[in-house]
Amino acid sequence: MDIDSKLVHIHNISGAKAVANIIRTTLGPRSMLKMIIDNQGGIIVTNDGYCVLREIETFHPAAKSLIELSRMQDNEIGDGTTTVVLLSAELLKTAEILLKRKFHPNQIIGGYYKVLNDILFFFEKNLSFDIKKSNFEDISKIILTSICTKFVGRYSRLICEIAFKAICKINLKFETLQIKEFIKIEKITGGQIENSRVLSGILIAKDVSHPKMRRFILNPKILLLDCHVDFKKGESKLSLEITDESKWEDTLKTEENYTIYLCNILKKFHPDVIITEKKSIRF
Repeated sequence: MDIDSKLVHIHNISGAKAVANIIRTTLGPRSMLKMIIDNQGGIIVTNDGYCVLREIETFHPAAKSLIELSRMQDNEIGDGTTTVVLLSAELLKTAEILLKRKFHPNQIIGGYYKVLNDILFFFEKNLSFDIKKSNFEDISKIILTSICTKFVGRYSRLICEIAFKAICKINLKFETLQIKEFIKIEKITGGQIENSRVLSGILIAKDVSHPKMRRFILNPKILLLDCHVDFKKGESKLSLEITDESKWEDTLKTEENYTIYLCNILKKFHPDVIITEKKSIRF
């Protein structure tokens, strides 16, 4: 290798180590929180590696690669975003020593691949073991390793139970199951985290529009609409000039009669719940 190639390698490794040093203190159960001000002036307090790295704007190729690596880890696994960056930086740090001893990069990469195969073989033979998907105790040990270092660490047992119940509600036979397509986390203002629970079905965060409406219905008859449940307005902008008070009362009466007409149509189906994707009036 020539001198320019060595300088490029050293420069890239230095950029990777700089990124790793930013989130080094956010690793482990005694991790420190980082306070970040984003581009819009908002304040973010977190100890998650990817939450910190995604706010960094850099044009350094090696630094961008580590940030992208952390993003992929977050999308695929959801945890270990800090570990994967620090581990990569340490491997590059070791590679820097070998480069100074005039080892070729291909030799270093080949050595890392051999070590990777040995590690995987060791884990498979000595540390790995089979678990049953229905065994909560074994599953909870895996989940706790991801939760104990977060803000919600003191509620780790509760979160494990909620996560386990939610997964059991859906079909587990699919190996490439997209969790976000089957499970939704709904945040409701008020209450405590201990009130959180798993609900089977669909949750719509809406309140009743009248105090006499029932709040609990067993086996309801649901009517789904894709139209407005409201007084139909003109497609273009219209203006109505009224000079007589009686005409104004007639106009209001017409809207009221149309609303009553819609209600009578809906009553024929005897629904317990009406769900519409369009605008609805409060009768």
